[in-house]
Amino acid sequence: MKTRLTIMGGLLTAGGALLLMSGCGDRDDNPPPPQPTYVEPAPAPTVTYEQPEPQAEIVVTEAPPPPRYEYIPPQPSPYHVWIGGHWYHRDGAWYWANGHWAQRPPDRTHWVPAHWVNNGYGWRYVPGHWR
Repeated sequence: MKTRLTIMGGLLTAGGALLLMSGCGDRDDNPPPPQPTYVEPAPAPTVTYEQPEPQAEIVVTEAPPPPRYEYIPPQPSPYHVWIGGHWYHRDGAWYWANGHWAQRPPDRTHWVPAHWVNNGYGWRYVPGHWR
């Protein structure tokens, strides 16, 4: 009796496997390739130009420190101009603003660097600007 059940169990197992596999050959398991989709191109980058904000006149009684030596990295493009660093005065102390490359506005020819002018009463700050 035990031998007969083992044989019957083996036949049932093999039969179940054949039944499960019988549907594998007649259907396509590969999904269809994805359809191309249209992606809206990114908008063109906006170029901004440095224009100093109008500000109150800055006058201090002590002369600014001498200019610092600056490493000037390679020019990013022929349209860029080096804007040199300068000293600025805030809350009774001097701070250095590092230089950087900036794109020249189309209607301007050159950059006038920021600087300090001794006016006889103190040192007046003149912001850098395009001319």
